Amino acid sequence: MNLAVVIVDDDPMISLMHRTVIRKGDLSNNIQNFTNGKDALDFLLTNQEEYSYLLLLDLNMPIMNGWEFLDELNKHDVGKNVIVAIVSSTVDKSNVVKATGYPQVVDFLSKPFTKNNLNDLIRMNAALQPSALD
Repeated sequence: MNLAVVIVDDDPMISLMHRTVIRKGDLSNNIQNFTNGKDALDFLLTNQEEYSYLLLLDLNMPIMNGWEFLDELNKHDVGKNVIVAIVSSTVDKSNVVKATGYPQVVDFLSKPFTKNNLNDLIRMNAALQPSALD
């Protein structure tokens, strides 16, 4: 199954930086960008069978924040094809603990997302290994 990367962040500069890291890392050519969780969730629900997804998810966004997004995602079957890395500027350790309660969340990273973060994600997650994507 093909991998698509979904960036969910309302800051256009951060989204640009994330897209650049993903492109340079050759993880996927299919990169979607949304400025809130609702639009990202609608996209996933509409396209759930086409790809596996790596989401780079911000927590603080308008309309539907990252926590609300994760709560809604868990109400749908689409979660089985989704790996989430929370990428946030928060320094609140309780958020890191809260993230472990969501089965799709595989990492909690500080902004901005870097090439080292990408390499670590790939190394730590079998679903992102090149052999799994063929």
